[in-house]
Amino acid sequence: SLASANLGSLPARTHGKLRLTGQNLHATKPAAKGLALANKIRGGALIDLNSPAVPILGVVLANAMMLSSIPAVVMARRKGSLEGINPVPLAMVLANCIAWTVYGLNIGDVFIFLANAPGVLVGLFLFSTGIQLGTPKQRKLLEGIVLGAGTLFLSAGAKMGLTLRGQEIECAAIAAAVANVITIMFYLSPLSAVKQVIETRSARALVLPLAATSFMNSALWMSYGLTIGQMGVYVPNGIGVIFSLIQLLLILIFGQK
Repeated sequence: SLASANLGSLPARTHGKLRLTGQNLHATKPAAKGLALANKIRGGALIDLNSPAVPILGVVLANAMMLSSIPAVVMARRKGSLEGINPVPLAMVLANCIAWTVYGLNIGDVFIFLANAPGVLVGLFLFSTGIQLGTPKQRKLLEGIVLGAGTLFLSAGAKMGLTLRGQEIECAAIAAAVANVITIMFYLSPLSAVKQVIETRSARALVLPLAATSFMNSALWMSYGLTIGQMGVYVPNGIGVIFSLIQLLLILIFGQK
């Protein structure tokens, strides 16, 4: 979700409380100074941080991004083969949405939850399709990704539940850091097919709707992060913008024949 572009990068609401992101924690006074400076530079009119418009749009874009792979996967199910589909994103959608759903529940943010919870179901559908239709090599790859992500989740959960019990700020910071790592991997995952694209002179392995919605989603949250001066928001989404642009350029250059 909150692929990381991702609404998941949205920090917790301020309202006099601590702001949490994956890479930094800002107390009220420093955050207020940074926000005041950002508003002064931009005339205070670029974005209304108290308006639900931005996170609502983020929810819409995040879900559109996760759903964008469905048509290609449904077609693959009808053909009974993953031919032409890069299997890596099938597993990364699941890992990304689980990470941000857990983070949203951890800090009690309904927007983060709504942006990613539906994606968990979509991710399960995509992953099960990959396991069902993939070659032995593809199935092994998918299993490795999910097992690796599961190990990361369990390690972070053990740290939060066994050694940091009751320390909400530290737990939220760990959950956000894990989600940011998964988000970057999610945006990078389609590029695992770059070698195939160059060798075949075809970008068929890249999904245009996913690349386009990833770009829009990550660009939205990168802009939002720059506006409020939150590194934990604009860094992973800035990386998402770059990776999405690479996909779009490859599709433009080679086409999807």
